[in-house]
Formats: sequence, C-alpha cells, structure tokens
Amino acid sequence: MRRRKPVLRAVLIGLGTALAGLTILYLLIFRVFDPQTQEISQVEKNLKIAVPRNSSVIEYSDSTGWFGDGEVDIEVALPLDSDEKEMGVTGQNAWHPLPMPKDLTMLIYGGDEGTTIQYGGLGNDWIKKTKSVQTGAYFFLDRNETDLREKISPLQNRYSQDFTFALYDSSAKIIYFYKYDS
Repeated sequence: MRRRKPVLRAVLIGLGTALAGLTILYLLIFRVFDPQTQEISQVEKNLKIAVPRNSSVIEYSDSTGWFGDGEVDIEVALPLDSDEKEMGVTGQNAWHPLPMPKDLTMLIYGGDEGTTIQYGGLGNDWIKKTKSVQTGAYFFLDRNETDLREKISPLQNRYSQDFTFALYDSSAKIIYFYKYDS
C-alpha cells in the first residue's frame, strides 16, 4: 500500500504542474492574441498616436482580401479623461483641426461641388456616419502620391485609391479609423 502513495503523489504533482502550465499558456495566448489589443495597435501604428490603455473597440470590420484591397473600419472609444496632447491628436503627426478641406470631404462623404458630376464618395456607410462630427481633428495619409500640390483635384482623378483616414470626435471621445485600398 505504501508504494502507491508516492505514485499518487507524483501523478498529482504532474497534473498540478500541467494545469499551472496550461493556465499560464492560456493567459499568454489571450493576452498576446487579444483581437482588441491588435486593433488598437493597428490604430496607433497607422495614425502615429498613443491610445490610452483603458480604451475599447466599439466596432471593427476588415474586408481586405488576399492582396490587401478592401476597407478596414475601427471605432475606438476613449476614456473621458483622455488628453488629446498626450495621445498626439492635436496639430501633430498629420492631424489637422476640423473642418476638412473640400476635396477630402468629397472623397470620403461624396457630394456636389457645383458641377454636373455627382461624386458618391469612397467612404462606406460606416465612415459616412461621422459626417456630423463638428469638433475634433482629422488625419489623412495618401499612400498613392508623394506630392499632391501640383494637381488641381488630385484625390478624385485617380484609377485607384490607397489612403488612411481618421476622425477624432473630441466631444464624444471617439476615434474613427478608416483604411481604404483599391
């Protein structure tokens, strides 16, 4: 009978160690591969800002395919006490105060610039809901062109569009991230 106790003790120690290892592995996997952490990281990397730790992703959609064409939509709710300067949203890293220029507004939301051509806008219905935002800042990075100053209407006169657009709603403390590749 005495021989079984050491065997039982060894089995229990082995099971306890395995359980502890699996628990640690589980926590590491869900901490490292947490989708919300990855989405916020994508926003930080693309917009060159620091999103506060206790922010949360409200909405996420990624329709990019094998070659990267498609849209990425991320809506991040920030804490009410978040500081715009600490995040890097005010007047730095290509962020500009609202309102947006006319050609960018037409690109994202569509509209009519007094011509007979109606431009529908590239932004999907998700990003078009931000049209009513009045206070905050916007970010626009055109990944197609390096110098836009020489063209009259550079954003609409293209066969393809590759850009990153973001809008910071300072009253609601929300960042809307929109990445478009065609």
